[in-house]
Amino acid sequence: MLTTRHVLRASRRYLSTTTSIPTPTPHTSTSPTTPKKLRIVVAVGGNALQRRGERLTIENQLKAAAEMAPTLAKLINTHQHEVVLTHGNGPQVGELALERSAATFDVLGAESMGQIGYVLAQAMSCVGV
Repeated sequence: MLTTRHVLRASRRYLSTTTSIPTPTPHTSTSPTTPKKLRIVVAVGGNALQRRGERLTIENQLKAAAEMAPTLAKLINTHQHEVVLTHGNGPQVGELALERSAATFDVLGAESMGQIGYVLAQAMSCVGV
């Protein structure tokens, strides 16, 4: 099973061994010399924001996001491609459900998405993205 850690590890390895990502030839272009940017999707699983044996707290999620942020920043800044950052939220919803038994899962899902978005935004802003 391919996890976010595998993707980030592969990205780090790829970025450390290459100076540029090959750019595909665009199907249609106004200028043959204008390279088309790639859209790179990075999916961060909810478990990637939690380390084994650690509680699922905002502080621990911030720490985990801060560890991955430099790799994402390098991917964005070095190659100038469009990067789409998406995330899962399973463990976060489960933790919130234990805290608030009366809340419905749509509310818990929305709350966890806001938390994770905040965590990722903080980590990326700390590395200048």
